[in-house]
Amino acid sequence: MNSIPWSQVSIDGKPVGRPTPLLKLKLRAGTHSIVLTNREKRLTKALKVTIRAGGTTWKVVNLK
Repeated sequence: MNSIPWSQVSIDGKPVGRPTPLLKLKLRAGTHSIVLTNREKRLTKALKVTIRAGGTTWKVVNLK
């Protein structure tokens, strides 16, 4: 996952602890709530992502 501009990420209400880009982040199969936040620019975006078992998902999110 990546974002423009960079952001802090929370997945299912838990902070990931590092900013985007997030590479090789493993999530269980199913639907997850993701919140991307860039406090410096006062930007936030929430989205849902569905992960398929054994699959790879890549997202680039524009916060503007």
